[in-house]
Formats: sequence, C-alpha cells, structure tokens
Amino acid sequence: MHKKQIRPLARLHGYWIYRRFLAATATWSPERCRAWVAERLRRTLSLAAEGVPFYRERFREAGFDPARHFKAVEDLRHVPLLTKDDVRRHHERMIDARF
Repeated sequence: MHKKQIRPLARLHGYWIYRRFLAATATWSPERCRAWVAERLRRTLSLAAEGVPFYRERFREAGFDPARHFKAVEDLRHVPLLTKDDVRRHHERMIDARF
C-alpha cells in the first residue's frame, strides 16, 4: 500500500479511536477525569525517567521520582522546568532509544 493510501486510513482509524474515547468519557465525573489525567501524566513522566537519560538525570537532581512522588496534577510543580536552552544543548540525550 502506498503512503498516500495509508494516510486517509490512519486518519479514519484515529477518528474512530477518538470518537469512542469521547463517547466513553462523556459520562465521567470530574473526579474520574482528574484521576485519568493524573495517571496519564504519571505514566508519561515515569516513561521519560526510565528511558531518557536527560530526564533521568534532571529528575534525580531535583529529587523527584514520578512513580512515587506524582499523585495529582498539582504535583507538576515538583517537575523541573525544561527550557529552550536545555533542548538546544542536550537534544541528543533527549531521545528514548526504546522508540
């Protein structure tokens, strides 16, 4: 299959995933929405700490372990800020070799 043929299929697939997700979450309570967002953020931060040398070191320097310290969105204040200068200087260390 050619790339031009795959793109519309991929968009359609993404649309249906998104639509099913919205249908399922439309009845969620605000507490459940907050819990879902917090869990996704915790998972994302944990994956970054596990696989990306830059984030692993930055989190260690800050004394922040996403798996233990991240419980709610408010805990984002403990996550070290990423600056444009950080990206310019350390871009090669921000790649997760697992992906």
